[in-house]
Amino acid sequence: MRLPRKLRVPTRTIRRIGRWQGSPNTDCMRHISELMTHNPQTIGCDQRLDVALAMMRALEIRHLPVLEDGKLVGLLTDGDVPAGPDASLTARVSERMRPGPYTVAPDTSLDEVAEMFATCKFEVAFVVAPGDHVLGVFTTVDLARVLVNTLKAKLPSNDGHFNRWGHPVD
Repeated sequence: MRLPRKLRVPTRTIRRIGRWQGSPNTDCMRHISELMTHNPQTIGCDQRLDVALAMMRALEIRHLPVLEDGKLVGLLTDGDVPAGPDASLTARVSERMRPGPYTVAPDTSLDEVAEMFATCKFEVAFVVAPGDHVLGVFTTVDLARVLVNTLKAKLPSNDGHFNRWGHPVD
């Protein structure tokens, strides 16, 4: 299926970015362990929600891996914690967490994780060692940083001003 002309990316732009030039795109081939946040803050499943919320606010994070006996059992996001003045924060993390978060091995490639983010609308991937021990976390914010760095390195310098097709704007 061909995209409508308005939605097609000009071949010239694709070549400038370097994905289909015949040379391997080293950013996509990088392992997620090179790009993840190492040793992320975690919370136990028996902790109260007020502790989790205070931790997220203090660290300015949106995702907390939930552990039980040192193993990953779930994910708690800022959206899982009730908000508002009447919100009860005395419940346990295990009552509000999302079980079975998206996990990857340290040698998983960036393009595989990015594809899962786009396909399944995931916002976070936990990098785990055998036995579900959390080594790191990779989020959509980390992916955006990789994209920005890649674009800055691949596109010609023009003070960062580009149109929606990636062409430099005067």
